[in-house]
Amino acid sequence: MLTACRYLYIGDAPGLGVGVYAAQPFAKGSLLVSDEDGTLHGRCLTLEQALAAGYDREDHLFQLAPDRFLPPRGCFDDLFNHSCAPTGGWMLTPRGARFVAIRDLAAGDELTYDYSTYLIDDHETLACRCDAPGCRGLIRAWRTLPAVLRERYRRLGVVHPAALAAGD
Repeated sequence: MLTACRYLYIGDAPGLGVGVYAAQPFAKGSLLVSDEDGTLHGRCLTLEQALAAGYDREDHLFQLAPDRFLPPRGCFDDLFNHSCAPTGGWMLTPRGARFVAIRDLAAGDELTYDYSTYLIDDHETLACRCDAPGCRGLIRAWRTLPAVLRERYRRLGVVHPAALAAGD
């Protein structure tokens, strides 16, 4: 499944449980994880199916379309935490997804992404526990982000296409 994930490790993430970390430096733009075996979209459930299966929307599901959610599969990419000052971002591809560095990373940096880049529904909000400088306190839908931040994420290519389609 995962074809690119060398030099990463799982470690303690204070206040969050565990997270995924870089074991060596990576340059901005580096491909850190690739899950492009073609099964990603087929593993999705509707929200009703996911909730009936016992998944918690806030803690377990990754939204891929308005009513298509990816449940955890027991792989370390389930452990990527949110940050209001992320180190990377997910890019959906026709065959799956890639996680890329959006800034230079040092060994020991946690791999995080801004969950808001994949939140489509306005009613969905999560309490933020990232403690990053400039933390927004709440993780909300894409369209609620400040315009300058939305533009930065667009340029980096790490925004869910359905969030872009939902508009600003």
